[in-house]
Amino acid sequence: MKRLNAWRITLAALVVGLLLCTAAVPGRAASLAYTSLGGSFIGSPVSIAGHGRVDTFVVGTDHALYHRTRTASGWGPGFENLGGYVLGNPAAVYEGRNRIDVFVVGSDHVLYHKYWNGTTWLPSQSGYEPLGGYVIGNPTVVSSAPHRFDLFVISSDHALYHKYYDGHAWGPSMLGYEYLGGYSLSDPAPVSWGRGRLDVFVVGTDHALYHKYANGPTWLPSQTGYENLGGIIVGQPSVNSRHFGRLDVFIVGTDEALYHKYYDRGQASSWEPSLHSFENLGGHLSGTPQAVSTGQNLYVVAEGTDHASYYKYWDGSNWYPSTTRFEHLGGYAVGDMSAVGGLSGINAFMIGTDHALHHKYGRKDRWYPLS
Repeated sequence: MKRLNAWRITLAALVVGLLLCTAAVPGRAASLAYTSLGGSFIGSPVSIAGHGRVDTFVVGTDHALYHRTRTASGWGPGFENLGGYVLGNPAAVYEGRNRIDVFVVGSDHVLYHKYWNGTTWLPSQSGYEPLGGYVIGNPTVVSSAPHRFDLFVISSDHALYHKYYDGHAWGPSMLGYEYLGGYSLSDPAPVSWGRGRLDVFVVGTDHALYHKYANGPTWLPSQTGYENLGGIIVGQPSVNSRHFGRLDVFIVGTDEALYHKYYDRGQASSWEPSLHSFENLGGHLSGTPQAVSTGQNLYVVAEGTDHASYYKYWDGSNWYPSTTRFEHLGGYAVGDMSAVGGLSGINAFMIGTDHALHHKYGRKDRWYPLS
């Protein structure tokens, strides 16, 4: 009976995989293997890339923050304990060539911050500076100019709040935030397509996608107003900017399929396929899709309803393996995945059923480690 049940489970997983991916990317089939990096973690990993390295931050089962770095030489030794007692997932950003800033929500729901100056963590290896607020959900951060980053949080009133660091001081103050209004059911999803330009997306109470943007200090369509972009969204939106003036937004609909819309200032200068509609990219997904660009290629890595990882990519003209199909990348994720471009490929991370962090990297039809 145990052997029969095992075969039933395997067959069910295979059926779901076939539903998600009924055609392969031309060429070599993608590897289904992941490398275990060890540890014991909860929540979802957060990864950033830049200056020849990939940095990953995860929250341990002890609720402390942990960090590990991958360079061209491979992974650094073990996980670095950065202390704290963290609720939810961290946010991280490269603020300069040798600087990394990390943000967490403490047990008091206050936002806390620490940074790497190229040599050491400040204010200390295990210490943080408070940045005020009362945060629900996860903070998000984006860099909109050299030595500048912008933070977004949702507070207990479900409104969006914003603060920034300009390389010298916090604005509007170290403990203060700018009120941006709205009532959000999701974490904010910010992006910048160029110096001084900020776009941020949230999910409203009607489960539609909402958007606002800033060119400099002024928010549009107003300080507290939003543009309705339609849809009925499950979970969190994901956004990517491949080049100046371009935004690609991905959501998961109530039918578990992936949906996409884009804005390109150099083309129609309007939302496509329309202000309120989305392109159906198929699949049966759970969790938050991860959109990552490398040159003209745009990748989407996502967790399927079978908890395995899947991906598809846009080469500038077409979706592969097709508009509505995905390539199977294997694994079994607990919580949302993380994906980031760096070190000549896409780095995908997940926390497995063993609570360890798992990693694979590659592009198109070649992924490592090889099966």
